[in-house]
Amino acid sequence: MKISYLSIIGKVFLRVILFFLILEGLLRLGGAIFLWVQDYQNKINLGKENEYRIMCVGASMTALGGEDSYPKQLEKILNSQQNDSKFSVINKGIPSFTTGQIASRLENFLDEYKPHIVVSMVGINDDPNAFVEKDKNLSFLDRFRSYELAKRIWSKITHRDKKEEQAGPLDQIIKKFEEQANHKPKSTNFAQLAGLYRATSQWEKEREALLKAVELNPNNYEAFGYLGWNYKRFGQYKEAVTAFEKWVELSPPTSESRMLAYANLAECYKLWGNYKESERVYLESIDHFPNHPGAFGCLGDLYLEQERYDDAEKFYHKQLEVNPKASLWYGKLAHCYRRNGRLELAERLLLQGIKLNPKEMDLYRKLGSCLIEDKKYEVAEGVLKKALELSSQDQQEEVKIYSLLSESYEAQGKLPEAEKFKKLVKMSQENFNTQTKDDYQRIRETLTKRGISLVAVQYPMRDVNLLKQILPPSRNTRFVDNKESFEEAVASEGYYTYFVDRFGGEFGHCTPKGNNLIASNIANVILAEIKK
Repeated sequence: MKISYLSIIGKVFLRVILFFLILEGLLRLGGAIFLWVQDYQNKINLGKENEYRIMCVGASMTALGGEDSYPKQLEKILNSQQNDSKFSVINKGIPSFTTGQIASRLENFLDEYKPHIVVSMVGINDDPNAFVEKDKNLSFLDRFRSYELAKRIWSKITHRDKKEEQAGPLDQIIKKFEEQANHKPKSTNFAQLAGLYRATSQWEKEREALLKAVELNPNNYEAFGYLGWNYKRFGQYKEAVTAFEKWVELSPPTSESRMLAYANLAECYKLWGNYKESERVYLESIDHFPNHPGAFGCLGDLYLEQERYDDAEKFYHKQLEVNPKASLWYGKLAHCYRRNGRLELAERLLLQGIKLNPKEMDLYRKLGSCLIEDKKYEVAEGVLKKALELSSQDQQEEVKIYSLLSESYEAQGKLPEAEKFKKLVKMSQENFNTQTKDDYQRIRETLTKRGISLVAVQYPMRDVNLLKQILPPSRNTRFVDNKESFEEAVASEGYYTYFVDRFGGEFGHCTPKGNNLIASNIANVILAEIKK
């Protein structure tokens, strides 16, 4: 009896289809069981400890503020509204961090603090120039998990091959230095090896090498400095402070190294929330280095963050005496004048800064903002147009100017022009950096695997639906909307009651009152979830 080739091919095809259908079912069932078990175990752990550990991740809007930061205020609000449970809130905000940097450190943070909930407010520092297209419909195959599994396996294979191809001279050099350091365990050898690890972003290995370097030579101040930077990179401020203190102690008294050590130690104390020690170190640095190129301004920043505007003014003035052309300090001193109600003095100062720096876009933008506050809308319009000319197509800066121009036009009753710039602001918000989207989803995937809830916070004045486009709603994700509450608050009490600047365009770093509003909005979402 002859069997046709078509019959054989048909049977093989049916078996392959059957195999993939069974695999698809097992993957979906396994995923569902996994998530259920994770969720169940997490609830058991919460019940045992009777404490919710909440970890906040983000950049400067999360990190800064000390006792007035939103994580600190969130902890107070939650504990004041709940008797049954105790809340501890961990602040892992790191200034200037991108979403990718936060995603890459998240596993370490989770291992160290073991939070039940992670609150994220991220993305503002990401590169805005690479935009992602609007989401396209998934292809038929993309809907199957078995297909996704096959893609991942293939990606692993090809990625490994690429890594093997790329392994070249640098890897050989690192291997050579590793052999040398282990054969001749000297402090200098391990310090050099740490430098190679640092150049290749192998941060854990860099730390291990630096710890070995200072163990072999406790007087290696440069190794302590790099060790402090490594700890600071991961938000481990207590360890960073210890390393930087050794750097200050051991470096030559009049050297540039000592000056740099003071600056890093003071900044680290500030990031850690210890303003008193930060102030002490800055003042000590100024005593040792009266012509320090930035210590006066940094101390002014420390006072500004605490809303000690008179003290900040004093040191910004001193900083301008050291470097009268530095445009940065004109803007910050003008901000202090504005906060103290001296608008005309702020305007004169910014004009003085513009005279010395006629192509400094930021001074024009800040002057335009100042003129709007002073209700000099037509003058502000001209100044802001000049700022736009100088923006060099820097999208982040242009968004700030668009926002101010729309405000100026609206106040003058030029509604079509106002609407035009509002649309430009909205368009910039609706286009997401591809990397931001991928990194934010990576954050959520990391948390989902551990059964940890994510509370994704949208920035003040921005539409929460834009955030939901990056993170489609899922059962382990809750969203915090800060748009409506902030718009009402700003309309009632004024922009600068809630923000200290406009670094984000339509919003900026928050005052203690602004941080309290963010904390209250987050607390409402967390408490509502717990009640469920």
